[in-house]
Amino acid sequence: MADTKLSALTAGSAISAGDLFYTSQSAASRSVTGTQLKTFTSASPVLVTPTLGVGTATSLAIGGGTIGTDALEVTGTSTFNGATIVAGGSFGLSGNISAAAWTTNGVRYKNVAATLTDTSSSGTVAAAYTDKFGGNTIAASSATTFTNYFTGYWTDPTAGANVTLSNKWAIGADSLKIGTSNQLLVSNAGALTVAGTLTYGGVTLSNAVTGTGNMVLSAAPTLTGTLNSADQVITSASAIALAVGRLGSTTPALQIDASTATSITGIKIKSAATTGGVAVSAIGEAANGNLTIDAQGTGTLTLQGTATGAITLTRATTLSAALTYGGVALSNAVTGTGNMVLSASPTITGTLATAAITATSASATSLAVGRQGTTTPAFAVDSSTASQTAGLKVTGAALNGTVAVVVTDTSGNTNLTINALGTGTIGIGSVSTGAVTITPATTLSGALTYGGVTLSNAVTGTGNMVLSASPTFTGTAVLGSPSATQITFPAFGSNSGSATSEVLAGYEQGTWTATLNSWTNVGSPTVTATYTRIGRLVFVNCNVVPGTTVSTTGGTSTITGLPFTPAVATGISIGNNTVGGSPGGATLRTDGIYPPTISATGNTIMFSGCYYV
Repeated sequence: MADTKLSALTAGSAISAGDLFYTSQSAASRSVTGTQLKTFTSASPVLVTPTLGVGTATSLAIGGGTIGTDALEVTGTSTFNGATIVAGGSFGLSGNISAAAWTTNGVRYKNVAATLTDTSSSGTVAAAYTDKFGGNTIAASSATTFTNYFTGYWTDPTAGANVTLSNKWAIGADSLKIGTSNQLLVSNAGALTVAGTLTYGGVTLSNAVTGTGNMVLSAAPTLTGTLNSADQVITSASAIALAVGRLGSTTPALQIDASTATSITGIKIKSAATTGGVAVSAIGEAANGNLTIDAQGTGTLTLQGTATGAITLTRATTLSAALTYGGVALSNAVTGTGNMVLSASPTITGTLATAAITATSASATSLAVGRQGTTTPAFAVDSSTASQTAGLKVTGAALNGTVAVVVTDTSGNTNLTINALGTGTIGIGSVSTGAVTITPATTLSGALTYGGVTLSNAVTGTGNMVLSASPTFTGTAVLGSPSATQITFPAFGSNSGSATSEVLAGYEQGTWTATLNSWTNVGSPTVTATYTRIGRLVFVNCNVVPGTTVSTTGGTSTITGLPFTPAVATGISIGNNTVGGSPGGATLRTDGIYPPTISATGNTIMFSGCYYV
């Protein structure tokens, strides 16, 4: 067929090899095989970009590559100029590769170094990225929870045939920066900088690992090797700025306390050559600073406890506390306000002469005299009371005079207490034979035993107390039970009777509850009853005030509830407040009072009498 326009072709027309056809319109109903399409060019051809349609499950081969089966497959080396976008799907590299040694050049994915020119920015740019990943929104068609989700994940390489991987790394980089705040930085020299807090194997690294930050180790870290540094400076305001020991800051062997707010002083240790002498001195901003050395609690501070050399005190020395100078004689006089404790049994010869001795002390043992010193002294003065102003004064006297022991104080009235120890007894005049005189009124808070009689607020005991010829008793004398406490009176002497006892067993007065039995009452009567007992004799009274009218029946009506049971039956008088006297007498028996027949309206019936018990 000669060269023909496509518009001249009919459906099913055949095109022979070597034929040329051309067209400017669509020929959707016609088909052309690949071998029938020939290409021609001229010196300056004008090409129109065609639209290639590749059907499903078909392919189109272009320059060694194939487009088809819904994918682009490129074999060999291909170069893409311009931006290449894979939309709506994933981008993957697959297939095995066999190549000559690639070492650090890469073999699977290689980004060849090039110059990237920014054609629009100027000035300072806060951040820029050559390659950027992530920023995707992760969604699911149903509720889904991802426990761990990564934008990018690199897996360790796996050693294949004939390969040994001495060290396997999923990612390698010249430098690294992670995080948007409190960033973790790794420089290209391998230095690690942590702006936040880093926990490393249970050890908290606070601030930077290098520089002036702090590194807090675990409770019991183990440090090996040698710490080499030109200078070691620790800046701290802690009470344990430095603590060295088996238990750390708990009972350390060495501790430095720098917690004083205005601390500007310290201690310096200056080393020396052999036999040169190590120097320990105070340092600070001021020209003069004190140095204090202390043991703990009541521990002893020892100088030269191990070495055998002498101790030299070059400057004047003041002892604020006691100095034990045991067994060494003092050739000069002891002067000053300090204290000197001599050996256990010192011998003092000569006379201790002084105009006056004043001891200023706030101690519980300001003065202690005895064989064992402050331990069970024979005499001790305690001036430890914080506001102490009172004391004791002893004034001597001439021959046969009176030695005075009095209280001294800044005010007018101060008590004096004299105590034995524990349950010990105070003896006054127990050695001397003179009298003991107590001039002012005396108050006894405890019991007083006088000639075998114990006086404890009340007089008790079985002994005898001899009073003066005409003693005066004030207040109320309280006796014990009638069987244990009685009063014995002397006999009257001349009488015609024969006395059997001068003992008064007791005295008592009070009220008793009178109960009216078999009385006829109109209205509620009011009944009051009293009694007085002296020894065996009981005096009773009972008044009955009618509500309206009361009446009794002789031999039947009774009044019971007597305070004590009568020994024998006796008579008892009856009266009322009506003018003209008494309606008769009543009988008292062991079970109560039996009145005669009585009737009273508005008048009080009064019963009175006495009986023995």
